[in-house]
Amino acid sequence: MHSSVLSIQFDNGLPYERERVVNEACFFSAQCAESMLEFGKRLILIKENEPQGEFHHILKSRLNLAPRTAQLMMQAAIKYLSPKLRPTAQALSHLGKTKLFELMTEDDEILAELADGGTVANLTLDEIDRMSTRELKEALKKVKFDAKADYDALQKRNTDISKEKEEMGLKLNKYELKTIPLDERLEPLKVQITQTQAEVDTLFNEYRQHIEMMEKLQFEAMENDPNYDPEAPFQLPESLHNTLLILNGALVITLSQTKRMYKDLWDKFGDEIETAGGRFDQVMSDIRTSDM
Repeated sequence: MHSSVLSIQFDNGLPYERERVVNEACFFSAQCAESMLEFGKRLILIKENEPQGEFHHILKSRLNLAPRTAQLMMQAAIKYLSPKLRPTAQALSHLGKTKLFELMTEDDEILAELADGGTVANLTLDEIDRMSTRELKEALKKVKFDAKADYDALQKRNTDISKEKEEMGLKLNKYELKTIPLDERLEPLKVQITQTQAEVDTLFNEYRQHIEMMEKLQFEAMENDPNYDPEAPFQLPESLHNTLLILNGALVITLSQTKRMYKDLWDKFGDEIETAGGRFDQVMSDIRTSDM
C-alpha cells in the first residue's frame, strides 16, 4: 500500500510526521486491546514511511518492542480495522489483545457473525470473554483437529467408494470387452488420455506457482532482514532451505516417473509408434501433394 492510501486509512489523511506518530504509538502501546489496534496502525505508518533499518531502530530504541510483536500488532490492525470488520472492532476488542491474536486466523465473515451474536468454535462472544486465552487456543485447536478428522474420514469414504466403482467397472469390462468393437473401446481411452494430459498441465502449473511463491518469500526474507546487504550473498532462513528441498524432491520424483513411463511405452510399443508416425507423415505428404 502507498503512503497516501495508508495515511487516509490509518491517520485521517494527515501528512506523516515521525515524532507525532512515534509519540502516539508510545501512548497507545500502554492501553487496552482497542488501543493496541491504534498502536498497530501507527506501526504500519512508521514502517511504510521509514527505511527498514530505521524502522527496526525505532522499534528497539523508542518503543521497546520486539519485531515479532510489532508484526502481530500490524497484522491485527489490518485484520480488525478492515472495512468488513471495522464496525465490529469495538465489540471484539473487549476480548483483549491476546485473544484477538488467537482469532486472527478466522475468516472475516465468521468474526463479523461472532460480534453479531454468532459463534466461533461453538463459542459465543461472552463465552470467549469469560475463558482464558489458553482455553480459547485449545478450543480453536480442537475444532480444527475435529474438522481435519472429518475431512480425512470423508476422503477415505470417497476413496473406498471410488475403489468399489473401479472394481465393479473391471468386472463389467471383462464381459463387455468381448462384444464391443475395438474402435468404440478406444474412444473413451483417447478421452482419458486427453484428460490426463490436462491434469499433468495443471500439475506443472502448480509447480510453477510454488517456484514463484518461493521467490516471493525469498524477497520478503531479504526485505525483513535488518542486516541485509544487497552487495553480499544472502543466506536464506533454514525453513526456506527445507521447503526448497521438498519442492526439488517432488520435481525429481515427477521427472523420474515420467522418464520411466516414457521408456516403458517405447520398450513395449516403440516399433508400432514409429510405424504409426511414418503412416501419419505419409498421409500429410499425400495431402500436401494433392493441394499442389
